[in-house]
Formats: sequence, C-alpha cells, structure tokens
Amino acid sequence: MKKIILILLIFFLTGCTDYKELTDMAIVTNVAIDYKDDYKLIIQVLDNKENNNNVIIYESNGNTLEEAFRNISLECPKKLYLGHIQTFIVKDDVFKINASKFIDFILRNHEIEKDFNLLVTSNDIKDIMSIKTELINIPSESISKGITNSSVVKGISNIYFDNYLMILYDVGIDPVLPTIKIKDNNIVLNDELAIFRKDKLVSYLDKDSSFGYSILNDKASKSIITFKCDSNNYSSIEILSTKSNYKYINNSLIINLNLTATLKELNCNIDITNDNGINKLKNMFIDEIKRIINKTIDDEKKLNSDYLGIGRYLYKNDYNFYISNNMNNVIKNMNSKIIVDVTFTQKSSIKKGDEKY
Repeated sequence: MKKIILILLIFFLTGCTDYKELTDMAIVTNVAIDYKDDYKLIIQVLDNKENNNNVIIYESNGNTLEEAFRNISLECPKKLYLGHIQTFIVKDDVFKINASKFIDFILRNHEIEKDFNLLVTSNDIKDIMSIKTELINIPSESISKGITNSSVVKGISNIYFDNYLMILYDVGIDPVLPTIKIKDNNIVLNDELAIFRKDKLVSYLDKDSSFGYSILNDKASKSIITFKCDSNNYSSIEILSTKSNYKYINNSLIINLNLTATLKELNCNIDITNDNGINKLKNMFIDEIKRIINKTIDDEKKLNSDYLGIGRYLYKNDYNFYISNNMNNVIKNMNSKIIVDVTFTQKSSIKKGDEKY
C-alpha cells in the first residue's frame, strides 16, 4: 500500500512540474524558412496571454538553421518549444539546392515531432506568415484550415514530413510536395505539385498533371472533373472513390483504374434517362480522365523524375529487370495503356430516370 501511494505522489508531482514548465515556454506553431546567402527563419509563437487569440512573429537569420533558431531565442523572453509545430513552409530556393541540410536539422532535433505538414512556396515567406482572415484570426489556424479545405477541393493531399522521408529513402520513387500560395488574402494549396529528383526540387507539375498524380495515388475523392459535353457547354462529375494499380508488360505500362462517381452538373442536351445517354456521358468522362493521366505520364518522361514510382513497382515485381536496365531509359521509352471503369451512383434523383446512373 505504501509503495502505491509513493508511486502516485511521484506521478502527480512530476505532472505539476511539467505543466508549470510548459506555461513558461514559447509554443512554436508554424515555421517558414528561406535561403539566399544565409537562412532566413520566421516562426509563429502562440501568445498565451489570457483571452488573447493571436500569435507573436519572430524573425532571424543564420548560417545554419540551428543558429537562426538560437538567434530567435536571444530575442524571445521564453524558451522555444518546438514539439507543437503544425506546418513547416519551405521557400522553393531551399529545395532547389537540396533538401539534405533541412532534413538533417529536423532529424537531429529530438524535440520536433515528425508529423508536421511540409509545404513548398514560391511566395515571400514573410507574406505567408502574416496572413489573417476574417473567419480565422490566428495565422497558424488559417494556414492549417486553408490547406485542409483546399486539399478537399483540389484533390491534393497533405504530405507530412515523415511520409516525405519514407518516399525519399525508398527505392525507385521520387517524392512530391504540395505547394501553397496567397490568393485573395487566404493561404490555399496551389494546383501545382513540386517534384523532386531524389532530394532536389527540379520542377512543378501543372494543374492537370498534379490532378492525375492524385488520381493514380487514390487521393482524388470528392474532387470534381469538369469537361466539355458539346461545343460550348461543360458538365461536372464528382469522383467519390478511386482504386488504381499498375502492370508493366513488354515495355508497356498498363494502368487499371476503377472509379465511383456522381453527376453534379449537366449543361448539355444528353438524355440520361436511357442507357445510350448515360454511356455517352460516361465515355466523355473517361476520355477526360485518360487525357489527364496521359499528361501526368508524359511529364514523368520529360522531367526525369519517377514520382509515379514505376521503378519501385519493377523493383518489387521484376527485380532482375530493374537491376539490369537504366530506369530513366525504360520510363522515357515505355508505352502506356489506361483502362478506366466507372460506376455512377446517385444518392437522390432530381427527375424520373436519374436513378439509372
């Protein structure tokens, strides 16, 4: 009984001590870095004054990231706490040199949790870190919620640092990272993905190729495909779910793609109360999907970055072929075949006959 009481006392006393120490710390929520002649660092720290929903912004420079953080510590009256970082925004210039120095700093710092959002921007990091909105007064929340909302609309998923690292050190695949920009005084995910060759940022995928990447990685749920349904009008279909797989046979990449989708807007004279009309609409939708995915594959060939992981597929499924061939040449010279199967669903019908798709 005495042992149990002693253990409980130690537990509660330790907890109180930690709590007091935490209140004396400056909790860092978001970090942004740039590099020219040296590192430029901007951090957002929660202002923990009572009834205060703002952050304090600190800036510094340093020859290393560690030095830049130490320089902020000289200015900040509290010890910086880095275990609550939500987003790490990196100016693209940092990754155009290579990501290894940034990665080295993160991995050596035991206090930083490795599950923060990792983002690339071409905007000035000072502008990004100072954004506030009418709905969300705290910049840290503005960044996080803006990313989440944009990811649903655009079909571009958040990528956490630990996921990025897993792909970076995997065999036969190059990483990608989402990009953010300022639009109408909000921070949103850009339509472009930053693509890497190993740890170096080499280019950006445009809107179509980025969306094709999301489809092929089964990350396009709730996204909209808009396509021409006649010479002047457009229709929109929402993707509800995707399932894709690759095969590589006789120098051909074969992609099987199964989609579940629902019609959101029809602005053309297509009768969807009969099978002919439904099939006509479905074929238009499939053609647009194939166009987007072919664009993604063509960019993979041009940019010499295996972000689709074709090398990884061959490494796992045909190791002898993988080690005996130059993957860059294999990808550049491969043919592709895309097989798309679509199932239309509708939770409710507007008029009689709509339940058929």
